[in-house]
Amino acid sequence: MTKVMKAPPSEPAVSGSRLPLEPELADANEVYARLGIKRGLLYKLEDEGEIKSIVLKRRNYAKGKRLFSMPSIRQFLAKCQEAS
Repeated sequence: MTKVMKAPPSEPAVSGSRLPLEPELADANEVYARLGIKRGLLYKLEDEGEIKSIVLKRRNYAKGKRLFSMPSIRQFLAKCQEAS
C-alpha cells in the first residue's frame, strides 16, 4: 500500500482568515481584482507621481511587465481619505 502525503498549503492563513497577504508588487489586473482601480487610472497616477511602479523586461526587448507598488497605492488611498 502506498502512502499519500498531503502537500503543505501554498499560502499561509492569517488569524483564521483564508485571504492571502497583500503582495509588495502587483500588475494592473491584480490591483483591479483587489481594489477595483482600473489600469488607465493606475497609469495616470503613476505618471503624476502619486504611486510607484517598476517595469520588468529583458535586455533588448521592447515589451516588459509593469508592476505597481501596493504600499504606494495604499498611501495614496489614505491621503485621499484624509482629504475628504
